Formats: sequence, structure tokens, C-alpha cells
Amino acid sequence: MQFLSDKYDHVTKKIESVEAKIKPLQAVKSDCLDLQSVVTSLQVEINKKEQWARRSNIEIVGVPETKNENLLNVISNISKIVDINTYAEADIDFVTRVSPKNNDSKKPRPIVIRFLCRYKKDDFLARLREKKNIICSDIGFVGNSNRIYFNDHLTSSNKMLLRKTKELARDKNYRYVWIKNCSIMARKNDTSSVLHIQTEKDLKKM
Repeated sequence: MQFLSDKYDHVTKKIESVEAKIKPLQAVKSDCLDLQSVVTSLQVEINKKEQWARRSNIEIVGVPETKNENLLNVISNISKIVDINTYAEADIDFVTRVSPKNNDSKKPRPIVIRFLCRYKKDDFLARLREKKNIICSDIGFVGNSNRIYFNDHLTSSNKMLLRKTKELARDKNYRYVWIKNCSIMARKNDTSSVLHIQTEKDLKKM
């Protein structure tokens, strides 16, 4: 009995010692979770502001790169296809090529065009989307049938979120995923409600 009593006391002291060590760790874990929540909130806010700064931009993907190219001429040729007279000095802030985060040297770098007025940008993009299939030969690249894509200029975070949304949409049999005013939208069918996807948590709504 004395032996068992001593063992019991020993085990009790061990448990008390472990509990004393666990309490600070639980406090640290709680602090870490709070910090993680703050960091996530800041990341979302920074992404929103970065996307807001791109609200007047259009990203053009698929236009071949040439030596000593004049991107303003490229934009002018695109404008003619959709019957818009776009004058660089009046409507465009700048136009340039950008290197994507995961750069593939075999593909031409995307072109980013920034309009001085967002409404000009929205009208330009809407007309390009109405035209649907514009290929390289349409803007002077003879014999090149590769398609050119025109999109809102999304942040890296939103591009990743768009990719995940499209993947989930295929799994869940959603018919529509699109971008409107730099925001990701999803809709399962013609009669279902439209979902606004702002963060990965919103994917749970699908």
C-alpha cells in the first residue's frame, strides 16, 4: 500500500508539472491564433487595395513579342477591330509588358494597359468580350491563329483564387464563373443565386 501511495504521489506531481508547462503553451497557442487572424485580415486588406489600384487596367494575353515593338500600335490595331478610336494621349496612362510570377519563356509576356478613366476601360473590355474570338492574325500577325485573351488585371492572390474557384466549379457542376469589376463571381445555373467569391472561405458557399 505504501508503494502504491508513493507511486500515486509521484504520478500526481508529474501531472502537476506537465500541467504547469502546458498552461504557458496554451497561452502562446492562443496568441499565435490571434496573430494569424490579424495577418490574414491584413493580407485581405492589402489585396483589396492592390486590386483597387488595378481597377483601370486590362491584361492582354497571347500577343506575340517582336523586336522593337510598338505597343501603342498593337492597342491601336485592337481598337480598330472593335470600332473604338482610342488615342493614347487622351485615354491611356501607359501600356507595357509584364513578367508573370511563374514566367514561361516560351510564352509572350502579357500586356497591361492602364486607362486614365475606368469607364473607358470598362467600355473597351466589354466590346472586346463581345467580339469573343480575336486571334493574332486579326491584328497584323499574318498566319498566326493563336487566340488573344482580354481580362481585368487581377492581383496574384486573386488569380490563384480564380483558379481554385474554376476547379471547384468543375467538381460541383457550376456552369458559370466570371470576373465583374475585378471581382470573382460564380453561379451554378441560370436560376441559382450569384456568389461573390472574395476569399477562400467563400468557396465553402459553393
